[in-house]
Amino acid sequence: MILGFHYHIPAYQRNGVIYTSGFLGVFLDSMAMQVHELICFMHTPLPSEDFMMDYALKSKNIKLVSMGIHASVPRRLLTAKQTIRAILPSLKQLDILLIRCPTPLLPALSGVRGLKKTFLIVGDYQKSSQDLRQSFFRKKGIQLWATLNKWQQDRVVKNSLVFVNNGLIYQELKVFVKNLHLIKTTTLQRADFFFREDTCQSERINLLYTGRLDLSKGLQEMIESLAVIRSKGIEASLHFVGWEEKSETTVTDLLLEKAAQLNLAEYVLFHGKKQIGTELNSFYRMADIFIIGSKVNEGFPRTIWEAFANSVPVIASSVGSIPFFLRDTVDVLLIKPGSIDEMTKAILRLIDDRELRKLLIRNAYHVAESNTLDKQTEIMTKTIADYLISPEDE
Repeated sequence: MILGFHYHIPAYQRNGVIYTSGFLGVFLDSMAMQVHELICFMHTPLPSEDFMMDYALKSKNIKLVSMGIHASVPRRLLTAKQTIRAILPSLKQLDILLIRCPTPLLPALSGVRGLKKTFLIVGDYQKSSQDLRQSFFRKKGIQLWATLNKWQQDRVVKNSLVFVNNGLIYQELKVFVKNLHLIKTTTLQRADFFFREDTCQSERINLLYTGRLDLSKGLQEMIESLAVIRSKGIEASLHFVGWEEKSETTVTDLLLEKAAQLNLAEYVLFHGKKQIGTELNSFYRMADIFIIGSKVNEGFPRTIWEAFANSVPVIASSVGSIPFFLRDTVDVLLIKPGSIDEMTKAILRLIDDRELRKLLIRNAYHVAESNTLDKQTEIMTKTIADYLISPEDE
């Protein structure tokens, strides 16, 4: 099978090696192992995005086709027809194109006649646009475009093969999508696993968040919780391992200000973006508790799988696919989105309850073992191959 792939995360090629962001790179390498050739249609990063290109693809059967500079969404939409014309010869080589959604050029790619398409839906622009920190008119403009993009997406996926990693989106789409599959997106490989029976063994408790630095992830609430915990005489620190879009520091500055206001500057630590694998795993292995406090609907955060594989008990807000895939007080502690009180109580509960910590670590580790990257990409490529034999009408 010659499989095509598109997503709006950029990539570039230098000296015969393709570079992209780590979470996407390991997925592409794993997919490439399952197919004859993988052709990636991706934008070239802006200088401000170079720091995200931290992963060198290893598979030799991956080809990169540039879709031009990763410009602003309006500019990409305005030049969409030109972009499609430029990549059309490469699109014609494909057996099928996998489009990861949502993505701005989905309508343009979906309009290519004679090209079989399949879709991997990992989010919802329409819902996430409700929490943008933008001026009123800019926010309204983005929301209108997000609504249009969602309507266009719904039209093209209803008769296609569709994968989703979000339980709520699955429930929404199953009403009208004929060939729908719920999967678990992950970056886990066998080398990422590290088992320990327990955490919270030293005097200082290390709390950890990894991923994109976005206030919708409950980052300010984590600092507020840390203040309460330390007021009870517990030695604790909060570690942020992640990045902001395009090397910005807006969110970091807000969090630093919040920490300073609460006299926590020396206990709230920023480590920047770390490469998937050994470097990132070292932070999970020093952590006692992992927290993700998302306040908006999203897919299943890959960082939860990473914490599970590294034997870190997890506190997560009950949003998106998290309550669909995980059991409260069995695999994870679930909390109400945006609740500082529930987050604080969950942290204190894990610090105090050794048996609960050990139970969560053990169960979550086993859950992660059944959801490694190679298993998930094997399921996807086999499903795509079966679809090509007897596809539904698009």
